[in-house]
Amino acid sequence: MEKLQEIIRVSTFEAEPTELPTIDIKSKRRAFCFILPKTRVRSIMLYYYGCLKRLLVVGTLCKSEYLISTYDEHGDGACEIAPLMNLYKTQVRQLGRYLKLPKNIIEKPSTPDFLAGFIITDEVFMGIKYETLDTILYCLEKGMKSDEIAKELNIDEQLVKKCEYSIEVANMRRQMPFAPQI
Repeated sequence: MEKLQEIIRVSTFEAEPTELPTIDIKSKRRAFCFILPKTRVRSIMLYYYGCLKRLLVVGTLCKSEYLISTYDEHGDGACEIAPLMNLYKTQVRQLGRYLKLPKNIIEKPSTPDFLAGFIITDEVFMGIKYETLDTILYCLEKGMKSDEIAKELNIDEQLVKKCEYSIEVANMRRQMPFAPQI
């Protein structure tokens, strides 16, 4: 819980001018600061055209992304209806196969698409494949303990604990913004 108290929301703008960052997956914070404005501008454009054409903004956020908070609530998480929210990423792909969507769409690696010509997938960014993540998340949802999950899946328990921690952080983020008593 102590680490959770250290979490700080990242400001989109800095006091000093900065050059466009060279994306280094080891510097996730810098990459995040670069992609945040892009996802929010996309959201603004979706809402603009939705309003013009009297349409709802439909979200693509899935349960995996929601649980561990790999989205921006004012960017790719902003929507008026979220039909995939109760499906893990692997289930979304299964649904795509069932609906006979083109293979290149179903198998396209998930990515925040933050820099043209330089794609880092969600899995690289998170450090875990969705198949493993979804299985861990499902086991946690069913009430299994981290040591049981690690043994059952034959994975390092630290990976399960990392997922648990991500869920705790995500829960805190969804409680934002903090409104102090005055």
